[in-house]
Amino acid sequence: MNTVVRTPVLAAVAFPYADLLQLQLEKLAVNCVLNPLTGVLDCRNGEILYNFNLSRVFRLLLAEISLVIRSLPELQGVPNVRMRFSPERLETLVVGVTAKTAKNFSSMLQDVRAGTITEVEYINGYIVRRGEELGIKCALNYMLLHMVVGKQRIIDRSLKGILPVEMLDGEKANDQS
Repeated sequence: MNTVVRTPVLAAVAFPYADLLQLQLEKLAVNCVLNPLTGVLDCRNGEILYNFNLSRVFRLLLAEISLVIRSLPELQGVPNVRMRFSPERLETLVVGVTAKTAKNFSSMLQDVRAGTITEVEYINGYIVRRGEELGIKCALNYMLLHMVVGKQRIIDRSLKGILPVEMLDGEKANDQS
């Protein structure tokens, strides 16, 4: 690693493990809100900003995410973790990234629209799993995870012409008569 960092053309920087972990957790927190909400709501990133109802959802999600991250054993003893991962600071990060990428469609929305597997089980699923390990219930992250997966499956079935429901008059939805 020292050779890579000392090679000027690479312009590489070494980060201590705790610093790198915190940067990754900040990105995770942003992605736990931005990606699944745009995936479920089928909208551009910026459309979830400045919406009273969605700001309530942001805050509730971020309260769960913040509690899990601040409780991680691998961050115990790291200075300033409580402030860095406070719900308020995480909200500032989410709003900042969302504003910068306002015209974009999230990768999760693109996956949902294509009926392909999303990363929601790695993103929100991580928070849910770590929360369970720590005795913290993450009901909102759990619900959002399953909403994204459920929507992805609906679209996947629709794209394949499979509708697993019966019509009101008793005919099967994919009958061709």
